[in-house]
Amino acid sequence: MPVVPTLDPSQRVAPTTDSATPVNSAMTADLLTQGTRQVGQLGDALGQAANVQSQMAIDAQNLANQTRVNDALNQLKTQQQDLMYNPQTGVQSQTGLKALQRDSGMSLADEYTGKLNDSASQISSQLSNPVQQRLFAEQAGQITTQFHGATTQWEGQQFKSYALSTQDGTIKLATNQIGLSYNDPDAIDAGIKTIKAAVYQAGTISGHAATEIEANQRTMTSNALSNAIDTALQQGQITYANGLLKKYGSDMTADDMLKVNGKMTSYLGAQAAQNTVTRVMSAAGPALSNSPFDRMVVITTQSESGGHETNPDGSTVTSAKGAQGVMQVMPTTNTDPGFGVRPAQDSSPAERARVGRDYLQAMLAHYGGDPAKAWAAYNGGPKTLDDAMAKAQQAGAPGNWLTYMPKETQAYVQNNVATLQSNNGVPRPSKLDVLNAVRADPVLQQKPEWMTHAVTLASQQYDEQTAAIKQQDDATLAGVYRTLASNRGNINSVSPADLARVNPDDLPKVMTFAKQMNEGVNSTNTALYQTYITSPNVMAKMSNDQWQTQAPNFDEKDFKHLTQIRADILNGTGSNSPNSLNTGAMTQTLNQRLTSIGINPSPSMTGMSKDVTGAERVGAIRQFVTNSILDAQKEAGKKFSEAEISEHIDTLFAKSLTFRNYWDFGAFQTSGSNKTVNMMSMTAADIPGDIKTNLTNDFKARGVTNPTDGQLLGAYWTMKTLSQKSVLANSN
Repeated sequence: MPVVPTLDPSQRVAPTTDSATPVNSAMTADLLTQGTRQVGQLGDALGQAANVQSQMAIDAQNLANQTRVNDALNQLKTQQQDLMYNPQTGVQSQTGLKALQRDSGMSLADEYTGKLNDSASQISSQLSNPVQQRLFAEQAGQITTQFHGATTQWEGQQFKSYALSTQDGTIKLATNQIGLSYNDPDAIDAGIKTIKAAVYQAGTISGHAATEIEANQRTMTSNALSNAIDTALQQGQITYANGLLKKYGSDMTADDMLKVNGKMTSYLGAQAAQNTVTRVMSAAGPALSNSPFDRMVVITTQSESGGHETNPDGSTVTSAKGAQGVMQVMPTTNTDPGFGVRPAQDSSPAERARVGRDYLQAMLAHYGGDPAKAWAAYNGGPKTLDDAMAKAQQAGAPGNWLTYMPKETQAYVQNNVATLQSNNGVPRPSKLDVLNAVRADPVLQQKPEWMTHAVTLASQQYDEQTAAIKQQDDATLAGVYRTLASNRGNINSVSPADLARVNPDDLPKVMTFAKQMNEGVNSTNTALYQTYITSPNVMAKMSNDQWQTQAPNFDEKDFKHLTQIRADILNGTGSNSPNSLNTGAMTQTLNQRLTSIGINPSPSMTGMSKDVTGAERVGAIRQFVTNSILDAQKEAGKKFSEAEISEHIDTLFAKSLTFRNYWDFGAFQTSGSNKTVNMMSMTAADIPGDIKTNLTNDFKARGVTNPTDGQLLGAYWTMKTLSQKSVLANSN
């Protein structure tokens, strides 16, 4: 605090002159007024100091007020930001209808501005004086006004989005409805009007120009009409789809029209391809199959039209009487066949052929399953046949009904029946035959892309049909083989119906198998035996029917043993019976022993290193060793362990055979020196000539005209083993 100066008498300055010395009066007067001036100046200074101190206090108070107000405003702005941006409850989290329809009954802007005002009031109540409250209220009002404006703007955006979304939903619903109601012109017209109105409303909301709205209307209606045309195409209604395109083309965009035309062309191509493939496969189907009726159909097509639907010039094969197509069906029969046969659904060759096939089947059923009468009715007509049968009955010889039929029909029936009874018919068409028939179609020849599709489709259908037929053939053949095996090859034990279902190509094998089973002279294909005994999983992957068809490749004993190995793999079980064999141990040991004497244990049957003779030889060794172990186990009354199998194989490989060589000079023979060879390392060339000749003759007598080296080796080893056993038995 400023200190006011005081006069201290002791601090007075002594006069520098004598009191007697005269003093200048002017100087004295100035000095006398100086003190007064100083006192005045001091007062002014004290006043100024007081003002400064007062202003400082005011400024401090203002600073305190403003700081408090700023803090309050910060709180309000934080609340404002939370009300605007909170991801769960903020203004901008309220979208669509949620922003427009409030539970409070207020607008979004009023509701949230009210919340902000409530927060402002609460914050203001916490301020300490009216000045702070006044300052806060001034700026809080600006904040709430801005917040209300921003919230109102957001609400407007949401209304626009909601309105546009509503129109968009209307457009989508109308588009879907047009697609579903593709075959209802009235529904299509109503849908187009709805779409155009919705596009107009959306354009108005968005502020689009009239030209832009019109362009959008065309785009949306074009999209809906494309859906309707697509649906018609998917339903196979190509003509109707083309009608839609012509009627509504003016409402579609150029791009959509091009796309629709492309799709229509594609569907036309697919339909043309499907029709051609159906026709070709229908014609080939009976020849591919092997049932008696299917063979009847094949024979019929050959007799009627030579198996042709069209002439070389592409015209339909037509008889002098007007019968058409591969089955030579009369037009009246095609549309009204009778006898429960479904009339042709259209004029396509495939439908006409189907009617002919079904009509032949109806004749077969009508006349008690007699193929001769079915053909007579098909060719000469049911009424003509009925009359002929009646005449034969009246003549007392009902079995001679054919003599009362026209000469043409007599020859027709006799030829067809003879072909059927001989189990002959048209050979199964190959895939190439089918594809060539497809490629001959004149319509497809004009469209390479259609032709490509048809060839692919035909190839796929051929593979599927032949696979199904092969499965059926295997099942039929397996059943016949089982019957023959259980009846010692008696062919009469097989029913005529089962025999008729056998693929004609398989009949020679059936007859050979029956003969071999009947005479007990089945022989084993040693090369195939080598494959199955070393790779038993190959057998396991076959179906039961597929495996049964392998029976003719083995003698009865080998087939039974291989069947047991296959069953053990499939069932995941084994047996300790003497009839069961540790195949893995035998294969491993035998491979080692063969390798040790320079024989490849796994000669290839295919590829560049193909060695069929080697496979036959090794197969014969494996067959001989397998049977030797099984016989030894049977004698021992137990299944051999790995060690016992190894010991038995070593015994076989230790055996040697000695025989005298003979030199053949044509007119005479001379003997050479004795020759000793290891039995398992022998080749067919090591078998003495006279014995080899006898073995070959034995095989021929059993139906094997050209026995393999493997078969000769196996027979020789078996002969020598039996001979040795006989010697031992006699010596005991």
